[in-house]
Amino acid sequence: MTSPISVEPVRHLSLSLLLPGRGIAIVIQAEDKFVNPGHGQAVLEHFYGMVGMTFSMVSLIGVVQAVNVTVFAIGLLKTWSHGIVLVIHGVKTLA
Repeated sequence: MTSPISVEPVRHLSLSLLLPGRGIAIVIQAEDKFVNPGHGQAVLEHFYGMVGMTFSMVSLIGVVQAVNVTVFAIGLLKTWSHGIVLVIHGVKTLA
């Protein structure tokens, strides 16, 4: 008699838990601050009230986001990288 629970779904569960976390790395869109810093500046001013941001400040924010996304996607420093992603998404949601 075989068990009603098979081992196969466990592999699928691991994959299904891995993919959304890595997908969030794509959603953050730090690259917009590099490709079009004017748009990034306008978004920061309009939605977050960060008036007076220069292109270099917007690019610096983009660098910080890109580094965090890379660390998050690789799976390093999970407490910090996941926490920063949580805060960024929370602020985006509230804005």
